Amino acid sequence: TENLRFNSAGSFLNPANPDPKYGRLYTWAGVAAAMPAGWHLPTDAEWKTLEATLGMTSTDLDSSGYTTARGVAQGVGTQLQVGGTSGMDFLPAGYHDGASFQSLADRTYLWVNTLVGANVYRRRLVTNPANGDPASVYRFTNPVGTYAISVRLIKDPINTILTSATTIDNGKWNFVVAELEPTGNAMGIKRLYINGVPDNSAPYTGGVYGSTANFL
Repeated sequence: TENLRFNSAGSFLNPANPDPKYGRLYTWAGVAAAMPAGWHLPTDAEWKTLEATLGMTSTDLDSSGYTTARGVAQGVGTQLQVGGTSGMDFLPAGYHDGASFQSLADRTYLWVNTLVGANVYRRRLVTNPANGDPASVYRFTNPVGTYAISVRLIKDPINTILTSATTIDNGKWNFVVAELEPTGNAMGIKRLYINGVPDNSAPYTGGVYGSTANFL
């Protein structure tokens, strides 16, 4: 995975970036302008899901503070870095303070889509602990300010899928599209559309009317 690097209003490209994968840095207002359809900025809850998957304890998950280290014993910060086992490969892209670029090759900050009053959550990942901070995932809130930082996006859940396209007697195509909804840990069919017309017959049982496992 890579940092967002779409050139849009409210974004900055550090000319000292050693690789395009470092991406651009975005102000809070600039995130929305850069976000493509079908993707979203991860929430604090989604970040915590990732951190828990990498072994972070429940106590650390809920800890907050700019200098409060989290997940150190489980190596979560190391897992998220380039070459780490998570595959996320977060690069130390630094930040823009409204006037100049700072902390390239030392740390990265990421916007989180969760507000607490007038403050917004961020994540701070330290790559070079020479400044005394351990490799960790810091979770904190601050006013938006003029800062521009990195962005990682999550793909939206799939809501529809083409399940079949078959010919009928008159030679026309018969398209069947399923609208999906979460069912436990999987996705189940909420409604079928045949040639664009909702098929409201129920219940759906078996085949394309049951589990999506047959065609996902």
